[in-house]
Amino acid sequence: MPASSEPTVSVSPHPILNGVLGLPTLDATDIQARFNQVDAVIIGMPWDGGTTGLPGQRHGPEIVRKFSPSLGFNLDSESRLHGVRDPLSGAEVLGQRQIFDLGDLGGVPLDPRIDRASYYQVAQETAYRAARIARVPVFIGGDHSVTAATVTGVSRALEEPLHLVCFDAHCDVGPVSESVTSYGQLTHANFVNYLATTGSIAGADILGVRAPLPESHFPLPKGVHCRSSATDLLDIDAPTFLSIDLDVLSPEAFPATGHPEPGGSDLTNLVHEVNHVCSTYNIIGIDVVETTYSDRWSEEAGKTVAALLLATLRAVLGDN
Repeated sequence: MPASSEPTVSVSPHPILNGVLGLPTLDATDIQARFNQVDAVIIGMPWDGGTTGLPGQRHGPEIVRKFSPSLGFNLDSESRLHGVRDPLSGAEVLGQRQIFDLGDLGGVPLDPRIDRASYYQVAQETAYRAARIARVPVFIGGDHSVTAATVTGVSRALEEPLHLVCFDAHCDVGPVSESVTSYGQLTHANFVNYLATTGSIAGADILGVRAPLPESHFPLPKGVHCRSSATDLLDIDAPTFLSIDLDVLSPEAFPATGHPEPGGSDLTNLVHEVNHVCSTYNIIGIDVVETTYSDRWSEEAGKTVAALLLATLRAVLGDN
């Protein structure tokens, strides 16, 4: 028989295909030794030390890992993905991409001897290293306070302030009178204030806000804007970090979050908005935060986050 024109895909014995979405797992040191720069790495942030309400967000990465479907990728000799196709377009899903799951930063339950500021500092260093080895580091939270540390780390790696695009039902700026300049002051409700005050971001667009703000939160920090839709975004030529707080979805679409708000989007509309952001801006970092433990909804939540994560990776990296 004539030789097939299809490329031969050999299964690499290392790394192992057992990460989120069935992606390969590998240690950051191995990635640094074997590759110049990979397309993306995924890191879990099991942390809820910054929440001001009911905890449980520390279980977010665990929930996604447990209930994420395995897509059945193959790897070639360069650890590039193959073997999964979109049923509608026929395009290879994340084909030729090098994406690795690096595991979680800290276990569940958390060590009570670790103070809050120390965790954020380690998270910042982890994000800095991730941005050095990957075009797009991806973080799975955890409460939204971890975004302060990861954005700071990525900004430091790029040696410039970032633009932040955040999907969130809440503005997360905190009272104007409370200047947040240290990790000891940080919560999930004031992380935007921290980033603006410390100069890790040059500006921020927050999409989907529907919780009213008290008078004490105005005026918003310089460069921070709340917008109703991604179509209202201005053209900005700056490296952009995309943060998705799952309470931007309606409680009916995603009940397993710490601070649900009436109204909100469904997953289809959110993916559409994310696609618009990814096609408009230069996305250099991503997080998906505020999944919390629920006796009833954890499995559905894990699958929803996995679907959102896949859609976002496809939007940022593209399918060959």
